[in-house]
Amino acid sequence: GNGDFHWPSNIAVYADGNVYVADTENHRIQKFDNAGTFITTWGTEGSGNGEFKGPRGIAVDGNNNVIVVDWGNHRVQMFDNEGSFIAAWGSHGSGNGQFRAPCGIAVDPVGNIYVADTDNNRIQKFSTAGAFITAWGSGGSGNGEFDFPFDIAVDSDGFVYVSDTENHRIQMFATDRPMARPGDRPDAEATPLSVLTIVAGMLGSAVILAIKRR
Repeated sequence: GNGDFHWPSNIAVYADGNVYVADTENHRIQKFDNAGTFITTWGTEGSGNGEFKGPRGIAVDGNNNVIVVDWGNHRVQMFDNEGSFIAAWGSHGSGNGQFRAPCGIAVDPVGNIYVADTDNNRIQKFSTAGAFITAWGSGGSGNGEFDFPFDIAVDSDGFVYVSDTENHRIQMFATDRPMARPGDRPDAEATPLSVLTIVAGMLGSAVILAIKRR
């Protein structure tokens, strides 16, 4: 029913306090106010516009559009804040703009969209309209390589953080220099990264990136 969940895997909060939940095994998105009162829901199982197969990552952009990683359909879908379909992009594969079981999503301060393309062991970057911009990463354990990148976050300066799950680490990137390391950050000395923590829920289904600077 409304307000009930079956394996919810991610959450996003807009500036107005409204909360959006990827209700994964119910193949839908649920929206609540900041007190937890149910507002609306959308989605059902399927592959059409507005339908999902295990929605995982979710983010809200500066225009209050809700962007969802549709894991089992290997695509991204965008909706307005009431759940009306706007756009979708992606298909199964390894080419630019294609995905293999993507999980995480984040939006940077200027509206660019980053997707953790999990089974392709890479990150893909798109414009606000879903046009492919760039991608980086491949399978491995070196800097800039990934083994099951599950979730992603972008800070207010545009730096990208990726939970590199099977390598048991977090990687940090400058958006214009994909192979950057935390120590390469231009202002690292002025604002050192003192705590960087990844918290995994059951079977890794929920990953929260917590960043704290001194």
